[in-house]
Amino acid sequence: MKMINSHLFLLVILSFTFQCTSGSALRSATEKGQILKVESLLKNEIDINSKNSNNETPLIIATKLGFSDLVKLFIQKNANLEAQDKFGFTALHWATKNRNLEIAKLLLDAKSDPNSLDFKMNTALFYAVEDGHTDMVKLYLEYHPKIDYQNTDGNTFLMLASQKGYVEISKLLLSQNPNVNLQNNQGMTALHMAVGKGRITILKLLLQYGANPNIKNIENQNSDMFAIRNGQTKIRLLLLEFSENK
Repeated sequence: MKMINSHLFLLVILSFTFQCTSGSALRSATEKGQILKVESLLKNEIDINSKNSNNETPLIIATKLGFSDLVKLFIQKNANLEAQDKFGFTALHWATKNRNLEIAKLLLDAKSDPNSLDFKMNTALFYAVEDGHTDMVKLYLEYHPKIDYQNTDGNTFLMLASQKGYVEISKLLLSQNPNVNLQNNQGMTALHMAVGKGRITILKLLLQYGANPNIKNIENQNSDMFAIRNGQTKIRLLLLEFSENK
């Protein structure tokens, strides 16, 4: 019995060693973009989702480095699309952060979750909006993300676009009929964001889509009061004109 147990233990150790060694070889080949070597390694019983010290799988590595052919291969071999690295980033997060439309589309077509959260509770779309990448935002909207999702600060995609002054992205988001009057942890709406930064074009868009200028933040400031605080004279005139025309 002891001999059998010893043999079993040895087999487990050998199997573990093989997986560690082969996993390392797979990640190394991936980093170098060696698709033929990767294909050869995948013919063996190897863990396609093995991770390095940064919790990166071969799919995440290939995505970060922009190797679309390897990404296609890993998808075909059923790699875990939702694996997360030490930041909580999935391959989709990295494709977005690196502005790689081709790989982002490959991952989304393969059913990568557009609502997957990193450790800061941000979806990949937050990074596309923050970066002002209009085409990436347009791509995401084809896959029906949760348009009113709020991160740990309570911010929505629309709030971020309004604050940054991204007119085209704001138009794209508004076309999805989001709740324009949601408030973040500071009680700020997208309209507050536009007012504070003097985003006149976006302010007009938000008002057209039903933004309420009377909503107050946690400092008891509506949009007009917030405009005063931030010295936005033109914005105040527009808000007054809007109020008079209602």
